[in-house]
Amino acid sequence: MLRAWRSFFGSLLTTCLAWAILAIWGIAPNSALAQQQQLAQVPTRRVSALLFTELGSNFYPWGSVDHQAYLSLFGVLGIRFNPEWRLSVLAPASKNLSGLREFTLFDVALLAGYRPLPLGPYLMLMPQAGIVLPTSERSRKRESLYFGARTVLRLMSNFSGLPKLSWLSSSYDLSLTKAFHEFETATTGALNSEYRVSQWINVSASPNDAWRVSTDFIRSSNLSYQGKLRHSFSITETVSYSLASGKMVSVGISNEGDVLRANGIDSNLAIFDTVSSRAFVSLMLPL
Repeated sequence: MLRAWRSFFGSLLTTCLAWAILAIWGIAPNSALAQQQQLAQVPTRRVSALLFTELGSNFYPWGSVDHQAYLSLFGVLGIRFNPEWRLSVLAPASKNLSGLREFTLFDVALLAGYRPLPLGPYLMLMPQAGIVLPTSERSRKRESLYFGARTVLRLMSNFSGLPKLSWLSSSYDLSLTKAFHEFETATTGALNSEYRVSQWINVSASPNDAWRVSTDFIRSSNLSYQGKLRHSFSITETVSYSLASGKMVSVGISNEGDVLRANGIDSNLAIFDTVSSRAFVSLMLPL
């Protein structure tokens, strides 16, 4: 365990040096999914954009067969048509730094949202709906995806009126995605998912205007055309620091995988796992 940690921090040091060079060059950043969506919900200007970059690595020794490091890019374009309606375009891409692969473009999502609706003094509801476009090669060629339709209901706490709790914020997202495929199975023989239901809980604490500590838990259920269910999870802990002009740098640890182990009985939920966990450092740049 100690040797794994030492190997990881050695690889993370190299990763951070590369990340710093990319930041100087001004290359677009990407953050963990929960943080990306959390910051991309409400454009404050008529047209606004966020760029993210993220460098991450698992905890295997650098140079070993099982070691994986990646660079992710994520762009968010927000268009506010009027005080009530806005459109968000989310475009992610990633590159495996452990191999020679080029950047891989993932599916692009277009989400239209209505302004937050107050539900009492401390709670707000934000409805969203949109489509997922099969811009990735995997979705188009391997899974024969036409498009996906997505609806999202977001509940957000607002404790600004309570001085003792003004440092705390939380949100709960419930989303449903219906996919439209040409075939029920992928070219690899894997089952395509027709429906996906996701629940996302975020709790954040901000002791001051500069620092923020947040925890995100996402649980997703995928239903295939043949009626087979698969449950997955993602847990992310992040510490963020706000820089000048809206920039933000973050470090964190994330773990994800199937809810149940291979035997279908034992739970696989864990905040940290030496095999599946990864650490990351990210930068957000508003435009």
